[in-house]
Amino acid sequence: MNRNILILIFLSLIYWDVKGQEIGFTVSQVFSSNYELQDPFGLGFLFALPSNSSFKIKLEYNYHQNTRNYFGLLVSGFLLGTPEEESVQSRSKIHSYEISLNKSLWLSGRLNLYFSFGLHADKFQLNRQGLETGKMVEFEDETKWGYLVAIQPEISITEKIPIKVYGVVKVKQFLTSSVILDAENPFGEAFGVVEIQFGLLYKI
Repeated sequence: MNRNILILIFLSLIYWDVKGQEIGFTVSQVFSSNYELQDPFGLGFLFALPSNSSFKIKLEYNYHQNTRNYFGLLVSGFLLGTPEEESVQSRSKIHSYEISLNKSLWLSGRLNLYFSFGLHADKFQLNRQGLETGKMVEFEDETKWGYLVAIQPEISITEKIPIKVYGVVKVKQFLTSSVILDAENPFGEAFGVVEIQFGLLYKI
C-alpha cells in the first residue's frame, strides 16, 4: 500500500503545478456505528498540490485507534472447544490513505471553502486479550476501499505568514471487502463513517 501512495505522489508531481505545495498536520475524530471502530481519535498529515486558484489535489494519511472492554468469549474466527467468558480488551487500529480532488467553491478575503471528492484505502488491524487468562488473539488484517466527499473551509492567519487553519467535515463510505459467514469479521461488510478534522496548512 505504501508503494501505491508513492506512485500517486510521483504522478501528481508530473501532471500538477509543483509550485505552492502545502503540507499539513491534522487531529481528527471518526464517528461510526461499527462496534469495534466506535468513535476513535486520530492524527494525520497531508500533502497538497495546487493546479491553479480553484483546484488542488490532496494526498493524506490518517491513523486512528480504539480500545473497548467487554465481558464475553475471547474468540477470533472459528470456535474450537468451549471457552469460558471473561473480561476482554479489544484494540483496533486504522491506517487510512486518501487521494482527493478539491474544488474551491467560495473565496472571500482570507477564507476559502473547498468541496472534495476522492478515493481511500484503509487497513484495519484488530487484536483481543483476555484480562483474566492473559491470552491474546489476532484477527487477520482487513484492507477496505471506498470513496469520500468533504467540505473544507481554510482561513489564512495573515497575509505575511503562509499558514492556514482549516477544518474538514468528511463522509467516507467503505465498500464490502470480505464476508465470512461462519466466523466473526467486524470490518468485512460495507459501512460509512463521518470524520471531523482540524489542522494547520503550511505553504512551502
